[in-house]
Amino acid sequence: MVRPAAVALAYAAATVYGSWVAVLHDLRSEPFGRDVIPLPASRTVAVGLGGGTAIPAVMSAVAVLAAFRSERDPRWARVCVGIGSTSVVGTLVEAATWGRRAPGPDIGASVVLNLGVSVALVAHGLGSRSRTLRTAAGRGA
Repeated sequence: MVRPAAVALAYAAATVYGSWVAVLHDLRSEPFGRDVIPLPASRTVAVGLGGGTAIPAVMSAVAVLAAFRSERDPRWARVCVGIGSTSVVGTLVEAATWGRRAPGPDIGASVVLNLGVSVALVAHGLGSRSRTLRTAAGRGA
């Protein structure tokens, strides 16, 4: 069992590192290679929208909250699964993931970190959901 604090800290760290890499290389958010928000990465990251390797800050904040609350409420566990799954898909559709924009070791590390913590968040959500449902069934709720 992964502790909520570990998942929350890892997800927040991936957000910070991905944001730094996106700003450093001006990696705009380009899902499927299309520049949907024609602003520099520094601006999109500053307003919390994320960037090429940056998980949006709002998603990160909700993920941290959900990781802690998921131990007591299966609805928050579903939030963990949803955000983690969205982060996996979001990372995979970015042009930076496939080396189309400024390839480098820090970009690759950010992609791997994003995918790893996103899968960990999904696993945490699924595990928390099954534990809370079992506990509720044991109490006859």
